[in-house]
Amino acid sequence: NADERASIEARLRAAAPPEAAEHGIATHTSVAEGNLAAEAILQAAERLDVDVIVVGSYGRSGVTRAVLGSVAESVARQSTRPVLIVRGNTR
Repeated sequence: NADERASIEARLRAAAPPEAAEHGIATHTSVAEGNLAAEAILQAAERLDVDVIVVGSYGRSGVTRAVLGSVAESVARQSTRPVLIVRGNTR
């Protein structure tokens, strides 16, 4: 729904450091929808011609990662663009 999408985009924009613009770093927040998250992220990166993809990771490993897969890992392996993986708060 459009309201939910707008809310998610607003929360993501708020997470970007405000001083980035002062250092000449332009950010673009986009919520991508799709059945396969990694594929949607990679398609959006190409469409938007981004310089770098930033994805979050919960730092799962072992059996949990093997069963659930890792969107961040899939993006990093398949991307032709630089990927920055940021570890999220696991609490």
